[in-house]
Amino acid sequence: MSFLLDRFPAELVHCVFKYFWAHEILYSFGNITCYMNNILINYSNYMINFQSIRKRDFDLICRYLRPKQVVSLILCEDEDTPDLLKLFFSLFSMDEFINLRGLKLIHLKEENESLCLVLPKLSKLVFLQVDMNIHLHFILTPSSLKQLIINTPENVQLNIDPFITHIQYEHIHSLSLSTCSAEMLRKILRQGVQLKKLKIIFTLHNQDEFDEFAQIHQEQKMMYPLLSLSFSLNGCGRTIKRVHVEHFLLPFRCLRNLEMIFPFSVQSQIYEANRWEEFLPKHLPNLSTFNFSFGCHHFEESLIDQYRHSFWLDKHWYVACDPFYSSFFTVPHFLPTSWHCSSLRISSKLTTLPLEQHYLAFDRVTKLTYDSNQCKESSKFKFIEKLFLEIPYVEENIFNFSKVRTLVVRAPQWSFRKLTLLIKQSMPSVIYLTLNCTYQDVPNVSLEQIRTLHLTQFGRVQNYHLFPWNKVFPCIERLFVVINSKKQIPILIDHFKTMVCGHFSIDMAFIGRNKSIQMSLEWLIKHTNRLRNDTNKNFICEINHQYYFSVDIWIGETNND
Repeated sequence: MSFLLDRFPAELVHCVFKYFWAHEILYSFGNITCYMNNILINYSNYMINFQSIRKRDFDLICRYLRPKQVVSLILCEDEDTPDLLKLFFSLFSMDEFINLRGLKLIHLKEENESLCLVLPKLSKLVFLQVDMNIHLHFILTPSSLKQLIINTPENVQLNIDPFITHIQYEHIHSLSLSTCSAEMLRKILRQGVQLKKLKIIFTLHNQDEFDEFAQIHQEQKMMYPLLSLSFSLNGCGRTIKRVHVEHFLLPFRCLRNLEMIFPFSVQSQIYEANRWEEFLPKHLPNLSTFNFSFGCHHFEESLIDQYRHSFWLDKHWYVACDPFYSSFFTVPHFLPTSWHCSSLRISSKLTTLPLEQHYLAFDRVTKLTYDSNQCKESSKFKFIEKLFLEIPYVEENIFNFSKVRTLVVRAPQWSFRKLTLLIKQSMPSVIYLTLNCTYQDVPNVSLEQIRTLHLTQFGRVQNYHLFPWNKVFPCIERLFVVINSKKQIPILIDHFKTMVCGHFSIDMAFIGRNKSIQMSLEWLIKHTNRLRNDTNKNFICEINHQYYFSVDIWIGETNND
């Protein structure tokens, strides 16, 4: 086999490498032959993804790769990888990545947010994504940047204008901002002479902000070269008027793709099909894709009938009303990907989607919440990847379980025995499991496919130290446990011998009786065989006492017994 690999031209091997992350390439192709090692050493297009990476793979990357070989980098610090960036930047400097073309910064801690200041030194960077925390330094960008995505935390009102005011928009082709003021957008449109794609979210709090949004182009009497526009308006309880929307859209005459999302109260005129039939050909003549989702609390068949004209049907611009979610939207674009069994299916009377395409409403659903046994159409769900069980039973053979990868049990009445047998017999693809059940009867089964396990009620399990966790879950790599005592942490680390990262947090119900839980790294090492016996100390542990007690640990596989 090794001899055959040596016959492959390096160019062909490079083509294969394009489909893999750096750690996958090094782990799979390293130390096979001298010829392959030489290819690895000289390959210059490695893509690194540090999000939830195993410490073994992190160590492998840091040991063998040079920064100039890296073209794509994802930097992330989460509970899976505590202090990853601190360790990484003790070995490398950001300005060493001179060939970097793509960069994602996710969940940076405050001490690492200065990375945004060195970005101009990355002269070949063309793609940047920043998932902001509440605090962030100014974002500076090189002139080479073509695509920029800035995300803010959900349900957090954050003014990002001060952080993005120094960005060079002149060279950007694609821009996505999860929040922005009208004044900042005015600046972006004025400077973004090459901007072709824009995604923006506005939250308007008062009438003055609505008027400013509608008059955003007042000072600039020009047409923008934008080809694709997606914008979302949240009126914070105020009604979004059609005149505001029309005035905003007027200068985008070149648009080919338009998406509008107004999740709350809108003026009734926004629903009127004939108004759109007049406005779109006149002001957006090049539009080929038109998708919208409007909040709608009053449903009548006459609303749908307006969209049965040839203007809409010939373009395949179909619409639907969903009384359960109080929305009026285009289909299949805005058909939901998640569904509750207790909710109602979209009636054929409330959609213009042709009957022969109604299967799309089922095929798009990948997340199903099983909260009722009245789900008569469950057999039509063929592509469920996430299943949430909120009642203590599920009718077997009503839909395809084989594609389920994530199973979340929220009904504590489930027995551990029944659940594990269901997974063993019907869910071979489940790798993420969250349990809230009764642990009384343990079947003789082994679920080798489970890699990530969440035990949300572990602190309340009786005789947990006698429970055969490792027998039922022999291949757990990531463990998330809610505990009621620090003494449970060493037991879990030693019990799950294949675990490479763990997150332990205190059960909120026990905070009152355990007002101050204190634990040191020395105490944890002393009471944990796996850590105490690791002479190389190949693990990182972060203990948090600031707001509530939690422990994150990241372990190298050399610790396995």
